[in-house]
Amino acid sequence: MENPDDDRPTASQATRSPNRLGYLCLEPLEQGRASFAHVTEIVQGLRRRGWNVVMFHPTYRGGSDERGLLARFWAMLQVQWSLWRARSGLDAVYIRSHVGAFPTTLWLLTTGIPVVHEVNGSYEDLFIAWPVTRRISWLVQSIWRWQLASASRVLAVTPGLAQRVVIETRSRRVDCVPNGVNTDLFQPERAGAKVADQPYAVFVGKLTPWQGVDTVLRAIASPAWPEGVSLTIVGDGAERDAVAAAADGRRIVYYGRVPYKQVPAIMAGAAVSLSVQDNPHNRSATGLYPLKVYESMACGVPVIVSDFPGQADLVRSTGCGLIVPPGDPNALAGAVSEIIGDPALRASMGRRGRDAAVAEHSWDLRAGKVDGVLRELVAVARRRRHEVSGSVS
Repeated sequence: MENPDDDRPTASQATRSPNRLGYLCLEPLEQGRASFAHVTEIVQGLRRRGWNVVMFHPTYRGGSDERGLLARFWAMLQVQWSLWRARSGLDAVYIRSHVGAFPTTLWLLTTGIPVVHEVNGSYEDLFIAWPVTRRISWLVQSIWRWQLASASRVLAVTPGLAQRVVIETRSRRVDCVPNGVNTDLFQPERAGAKVADQPYAVFVGKLTPWQGVDTVLRAIASPAWPEGVSLTIVGDGAERDAVAAAADGRRIVYYGRVPYKQVPAIMAGAAVSLSVQDNPHNRSATGLYPLKVYESMACGVPVIVSDFPGQADLVRSTGCGLIVPPGDPNALAGAVSEIIGDPALRASMGRRGRDAAVAEHSWDLRAGKVDGVLRELVAVARRRRHEVSGSVS
């Protein structure tokens, strides 16, 4: 299924006949998910650079959150079958890495088509989201490692993840391409459409067990939380029932899942943005570069992050916010109070974040790096095919 808002190149934009790229994402591309923004923005950036991108991803009627493992697995197989049938003319395949992509990874070894795996997390994420899969943890880990070891190139979203891939697979074909932000869509001017008259802190993202939802809800009940400041939560996931139960429409406002293009107004209107993940089963130790951090920076909104590699390093290097210990609601409430109580500090943090986002962290810059990797791999594959055909003749 193609994104209706895609950004195909015009004849003047494509500098040569486009390479044909198969893009496999086994997560449903539903608005309100981080995967939607990441995939959509990278694909648009590649199309602007002349790539003919053919998308393959599952769809679920009524949404995917209530689908069980078997239903998801069957949908994944159907999507991969569509990719296999369309293999003619593909110059490369890009996979948003997933244990379920094992059949396609195996098939690609027989084709000579270069394959790139984009790594957004480890197998621990699967175990946390679906605890039953721990029963076959040995199999899941083996598949994860084998897929990445056999890839033509691996692109990890944090340096820590890249290092973990190198250690667990012994592959050196690994680069880091972090998340990014659409700096045209996310910008301070969107604050004119803010959604509340009183100052509010905003939490945007999938409500998973590691996102620190409980910490955020306890923080607003802390005596250190500033008077007259509400909390706005945007997102969906396993913790949504807890959020919905706490929401009263005044002190805590819950929007649920919101379309991608509606998020900037909510984000830009906030006084401060929160990215305070926890560390269950050590899953955050490899580092975090959440979309919400980059999006907050691009909107000129200070961000408060938990002290994990990646996001904490980003805040320290740019001075765009504050850092708190993970799982500490009182420290989080105090940080919110510090930023809210100092308008000059808040403004300077916002300016520094916006400047850094535009200069260093746009999705277009990220797509440019992916484009370079893909073109290099396609050139090598073509040269090898030419050498083989020449030796045969």
